[in-house]
Amino acid sequence: MDVIQHQLAVVTGAAGGMGSAIARTFANQGWSLILSDLHEAPLAALATQLRASVPVTIVPGDVTRPDYGYLLAADVPESVLALMIATQRPVDLAALNEKLTSAAWTNKPSWQIWPLQDPVFPVEEWKFQSDRAHAHVIEVNSSHGVPVTYPDVVVDVIGQAARAVVA
Repeated sequence: MDVIQHQLAVVTGAAGGMGSAIARTFANQGWSLILSDLHEAPLAALATQLRASVPVTIVPGDVTRPDYGYLLAADVPESVLALMIATQRPVDLAALNEKLTSAAWTNKPSWQIWPLQDPVFPVEEWKFQSDRAHAHVIEVNSSHGVPVTYPDVVVDVIGQAARAVVA
């Protein structure tokens, strides 16, 4: 049985107080981090400290602002982005805490679409995932909103994967 070791946490309000404590706890457990906060200087200082032990990406800004969507979907029309924000649901905590004991990519072919304009998830994270899975990588000049910005590519990649598994 394969055990998946790599975990990624997104922590908002990470520059101080409880957010900083949460980020440090995740780092002490070996999690890669994406940290966000209104206060860029202390956020950068925390990231510098934590990078000694884990990969850290910082995203300065206010996640409650309506225009914050530029981070994940800068190339998505504003009306579509508004719908995406309104219908987005938070990740269940169990999804972050549950220990995976196996993954299909360990013995099945895998594909990954890399959004080259994604300012939140670092290229190193995409590369780690795809290298680990020996994935077929397709790069697109897109934000994180690939299914909206490049739906034809997404459909084509799903088709490639389906044909490979059936063959």
